[in-house]
Amino acid sequence: MTQDLDFGSLLALRGHDLPSVIQVRAHATLPSDIGKQLLDTISAASTHLLAGALITLMPSDFRVSVLPIRQRASD
Repeated sequence: MTQDLDFGSLLALRGHDLPSVIQVRAHATLPSDIGKQLLDTISAASTHLLAGALITLMPSDFRVSVLPIRQRASD
């Protein structure tokens, strides 16, 4: 679990399947602020986390990117 947004870039560049990472994109990160949402997200995304995923946790939602992350081709 991290607030460092570079983890997603590193996972994409290296093409790894694991480890799964939960990336928090919020200002309020105390357990009292995001604890319930974090536990709910882990429960909802558990299959993806076990298989390899980057989970981006935002104040009102979360996004799942399955690993390995494929970089988009340049035009």
